[in-house]
Amino acid sequence: MKSFLLPAAVLSLAPLLFAQTPSPYASKVVSFHKGTGPGIFKTSNVLGPPAGAGFYAGSTHVLSLGAGGSVTLGFDVEITDGPGADFLVFENPFFTGKGLDVFAELFFVEVSSNGRDFARFPCFYDGPRKKPGLFGTLPMGCCRNLGGMTPVLADPAGRPGIDPLDPCRAGGDPFDLADLKVDPLVRSGKVDLRGIRYVRLVDIVSGAARDSRGRTIYDPGGSADIDAVAVIHSRGNVFPRGPRVEVLFSKGGLRVIFSDPDGLRDLDPASLEASLDGMPAAAAALLGAFRPGALSPTRVEFRAGPLPPGLLFTIGFAVRDRSGAFSAARRAFSR
Repeated sequence: MKSFLLPAAVLSLAPLLFAQTPSPYASKVVSFHKGTGPGIFKTSNVLGPPAGAGFYAGSTHVLSLGAGGSVTLGFDVEITDGPGADFLVFENPFFTGKGLDVFAELFFVEVSSNGRDFARFPCFYDGPRKKPGLFGTLPMGCCRNLGGMTPVLADPAGRPGIDPLDPCRAGGDPFDLADLKVDPLVRSGKVDLRGIRYVRLVDIVSGAARDSRGRTIYDPGGSADIDAVAVIHSRGNVFPRGPRVEVLFSKGGLRVIFSDPDGLRDLDPASLEASLDGMPAAAAALLGAFRPGALSPTRVEFRAGPLPPGLLFTIGFAVRDRSGAFSAARRAFSR
């Protein structure tokens, strides 16, 4: 039997040749503080990719927090502040068949770079002013920067055609680290938005928790059931000259901005995507409802409004440039 010896140079490269790409999903449960009430308390369920059950059903492959409970998750990558949404949090909400009302169990989202200091995303609730009651619902778009609102479509095992890192297709709730730039912990340097290593999810006790304006938050009660957390932007995969999508609400109107430092011609029109109220939508048709705004060689703006008072909805857009660099933004219009 012949023996074959690999050259020493090849052997020295073996660890690199066979190294696996770091997972973009939560890889470890750093801590779990179980709240009260029943649920599914299997911590391994929250690791890895989402297992969404679609618009009208909630996945059971989840970790329940229990009322008032929390979980802190660690990652193999460092989440960083890129253009638009930086990570997605998946719970198991679903449409009930009554218009766009959602059975949703809400939670706060916090991030940390050192595992000690956690910055909480500023959040806004414009839902019912009293508890919806057991199996009650919330209107889509009634809250911003809270988890647990948008049904989950992504399930790599069951629906491999849906990218779990695409906010316009995957469902779940996107979070943009740029929303934390004025947080005192970020300004002091205790939380570094260039290297987030931990995400903490804290269940909201209906009627006892408040949003960033001091408004009482109500949901149907019970506890949040966490499916997964997926990282869109991590250290090493953010390109300074990549595209940027912005979805902004101001003075009762809506602005959508696409920009690219290499020029608008660097954007790939075939990659343009959109979502409305958590559902994939035809981007060209949706933008057709806007009027053109400011235009330059590197930036184009679309405007809509003024919008009717009390209107609640979510809207998102995503685009890639010719090199494949990606940006997406999805926001809830609520006041």
